[in-house]
Amino acid sequence: MKFKKIKKHIDIEASVEKVWEVLFTPASYEIWANVFSEGARVETNWEEGSKAVFIDGTHLGVVGTIERNINSEFLSIRYIGVVENGIEDEESDKAKHVKNAHDMYALSFKNDKTHLTIESDVEEKRFDAMSESWKKALTVIKDLSETK
Repeated sequence: MKFKKIKKHIDIEASVEKVWEVLFTPASYEIWANVFSEGARVETNWEEGSKAVFIDGTHLGVVGTIERNINSEFLSIRYIGVVENGIEDEESDKAKHVKNAHDMYALSFKNDKTHLTIESDVEEKRFDAMSESWKKALTVIKDLSETK
């Protein structure tokens, strides 16, 4: 499957540790990820090599592997399949539509702000909708990081 890459960034008036916490702590993850799908949640320990299952309130989602995790600096995820009705699938046509897609989060601190960059591979037909969702999600991440 050929993907198109979404690249977005935002400056946040909070420490990298705070932004990292908002990104990857279950309670705050569920808030900002709701932009993509209602009831969104993740099951993972975020450790390199571990599985990550991203599902929504309808028990649909994707399965990935944490490729790299440098605490408070960088995290990358490679997708390997889908979840339907709570069942993981790495072989169907639907699974092939996400297989080898990649998400990346990079954080750096400069001038009293955290600079957050995301990159996300998506199918071309979903690019515009996902790009708009990422724009909204970054605003929620910023709000959560600056107000908590």
